[in-house]
Amino acid sequence: MTAETFPYFTALHVNDCYTYRDFDIPIGEGDGKPFRHLILTGRNGSGKTTILRGIDDWIHIAMPKPGWSKNKPSNVEPKFEGNIFKIKTGIYRYFEAHRKLKVKDVSSVQSENEFDHNVSEQGLSPLLKQFLVNRKINQAFAIIEKNGDLAEKHDKFFENLESIFQNIFVDKKLKMVFVPKEFEFYLEYSNGHRATFNYLSDGYSAFISIVLELLVQVNKAQAIQNDNSLDPCGIVLIDEPESHLHLEMQYQVMPLLTRLFPNIQFIVATHSPAVASSIKNATVFDLTSKEVAPDWVVGSSFSELMQVHFGLDNEFSNIADGIMAASQKIADSAKKPEEKLSALSQLFKENERYLSPAFHLALESQILRLEKALKPA
Repeated sequence: MTAETFPYFTALHVNDCYTYRDFDIPIGEGDGKPFRHLILTGRNGSGKTTILRGIDDWIHIAMPKPGWSKNKPSNVEPKFEGNIFKIKTGIYRYFEAHRKLKVKDVSSVQSENEFDHNVSEQGLSPLLKQFLVNRKINQAFAIIEKNGDLAEKHDKFFENLESIFQNIFVDKKLKMVFVPKEFEFYLEYSNGHRATFNYLSDGYSAFISIVLELLVQVNKAQAIQNDNSLDPCGIVLIDEPESHLHLEMQYQVMPLLTRLFPNIQFIVATHSPAVASSIKNATVFDLTSKEVAPDWVVGSSFSELMQVHFGLDNEFSNIADGIMAASQKIADSAKKPEEKLSALSQLFKENERYLSPAFHLALESQILRLEKALKPA
């Protein structure tokens, strides 16, 4: 199934989402692509996670597998092009908010059938290192057996994976080192420091768990189709892709995922203005206002987004708000000009260390105006 025929979601209808009921979320079709991504925003309690879980429920109903209930109701009804939702021909995954890459130790190589059986029982995440070990050993056998095509296939896989890690950690000299005696992979940074997957920070761990699981599914689809160049179609749900990540990295999450997996439609829920403004070809829907954000969101400053789209009264902190309120109270008071000047000067002196350059200039200008007004003509 190609991207042109895959049944991507074009809209969602929400039947019940706590206090919000019976409304539509338009997604639309992409510009130059057969789909758009969906980014859900809104205040806590607006239903972002509930909607992702509703989509997941619906997919389980549409394509039941062992252990899934066919009769479980879903609070979300997706709309898509096509008569049958053939998710089995592509990739589907739901990543919940609280996730961390915690892989199991590996002591031996597993056959493909044994690995698939263990995945069905334990899930893919704890077995990601096992997948990489299996692939590394198969690479060695391909070299020993002088199977050049297969060896090159494995080489490209690990070169691509190393390049991905270099981008994630912003370290072009980072190396992915395999120690056969330990059945262990290390990420070796340019400064010489080494770390295994289980000793990464929570933010990198959560993001890498997404990337690795999707790479494994892509590899599986390529093997089934016997096409190493295949970019599989699919739908992936992610709750809070920015979890535990520094702001700069939050901005890179979605561009990296959409570049790595160009035929996957991502539906994400986020609290981050960096995520909301990071990619084109995406519908940003505010569950609090039930409105689609205009496309200029991707060109907005974070302060604009925090006010216009994330519900904050202004771009300043609570401390700055307090100082502004105090200065305005002094300015509006019935005090004499010299008393206002004294009060503002005292406020400035007590809070100068907390003022941003722009706020510092505004308060200082207010004081200078009062001083000028008090000077004799």
